[in-house]
Amino acid sequence: MTRDDSLGVRARTRAVTRSRRARALLSLGVVLGLGAVGTAAYFTDDATLGTGSVASGVLDLELGPTTETFLLDGPGGSWHFAVVQLADVFPGESVAMDLFIKNGGTTPLTFTGEAWSTTNDLYRADGTGLLVSTRRGAVAGNSTGSTGYRSGTCAGGTEDWWVDHPISTTARVLTPSDASVSVGAGDAVRVCMLVRFPATAPSTLQQKTATLRATFDAVQP
Repeated sequence: MTRDDSLGVRARTRAVTRSRRARALLSLGVVLGLGAVGTAAYFTDDATLGTGSVASGVLDLELGPTTETFLLDGPGGSWHFAVVQLADVFPGESVAMDLFIKNGGTTPLTFTGEAWSTTNDLYRADGTGLLVSTRRGAVAGNSTGSTGYRSGTCAGGTEDWWVDHPISTTARVLTPSDASVSVGAGDAVRVCMLVRFPATAPSTLQQKTATLRATFDAVQP
């Protein structure tokens, strides 16, 4: 091999070496490029949970003379029921009425109540004055006899609340031991109220007047 040939071989060798290095660098660049692309390429997702609307309920105690008629509708208020009324009452007469206490709201409730008279004019501690009885579930009935005397009754029922209670200006709880009464949403409790003037009423009670009042308080159980 001549000197020129030797120089040519070394030149080709250097050229081949530079080419391999270039390819190696290019290959490395590809690897790095793939590495960079692989790091950034990933899927993402998100989700949002929505609930239904939240609405408050209604607590509403209604009163009425029948299951179809509630004259005290909506929270609060007062109602005057003229059926519990006796004009020119004589000893031995009575009158009965049906009272429906309804849960007109959307949540169960319990209620308690108390009743009293606006005056003591017809009150007698010995039980000879105006007397009031109440019975849960009973049905009120009224009739007038051949002599003109009026008579009220409470038929059936499941529980006596008052039995011949002498009504006075001192409020008294309506249920035994002031026990609360539970009523489901939309349900009603029937109560018969009997007001009577006993046959033993004294003459001193003539031309006297009294009005009965009752309040009911309802709460969420």
